[in-house]
Amino acid sequence: YTHLLTGHAEESRRFLDFMERAQKTNGGWAINYMTSGQALYDFGDRQNEHDQVGTIPWMMMTYAKQTQDWNWLQGHWPAMRK
Repeated sequence: YTHLLTGHAEESRRFLDFMERAQKTNGGWAINYMTSGQALYDFGDRQNEHDQVGTIPWMMMTYAKQTQDWNWLQGHWPAMRK
């Protein structure tokens, strides 16, 4: 989010694109990821922290509002629906 607010929309978009690729089939994410993209802490679908699940969809909306890139958001809608 800070990248977006400081004029680094491209970095924000790349992060969100990565998070979409890393999204689990149940709609959640691992807690942390290594720079290689591999999940560092993933305790499984029943034991993960689930309080972060809304952060990525919120950031996707925020990115689209800031950049006016509604086509990008539309393309990422399946990830938001999970």
